[in-house]
Amino acid sequence: MGKPFIVVVNSTMPLGDDCRNKVALLKEKYDVAAVAVDVLHMTENDITQILGAALYEFPARILKFQLPDWLKTLPIGHWVWAGVVELLRQATDYFVRIRDYEKVVAQFMLNENVESIFIDRVSPGEGRYALH
Repeated sequence: MGKPFIVVVNSTMPLGDDCRNKVALLKEKYDVAAVAVDVLHMTENDITQILGAALYEFPARILKFQLPDWLKTLPIGHWVWAGVVELLRQATDYFVRIRDYEKVVAQFMLNENVESIFIDRVSPGEGRYALH
């Protein structure tokens, strides 16, 4: 489609197991954002949830990493730098939508040399997030 969207599953029992399983299946099978609501009895919280999910479907444009100061003291050709550069390259494979920040974090945590990484800021309106 090329445009941000979410799937709204209309159900009289949005918290029921059957509905939750269908939403989970949609998310997994099609890699889409999906929420279940009873549209006829929708609340302000439901609308907030839908709009919030839609915000995270916008394209990610800027991924900012705050690297530790000690890393900056190493020469550029050092094997640790090479590993960081490779991790950054791999991260761009997952860097599509704002909601993909979780995939980027997961990719970093797979590396044995990464002790921790945390999300400093997510700005859906700007298409930006910052990781430390």
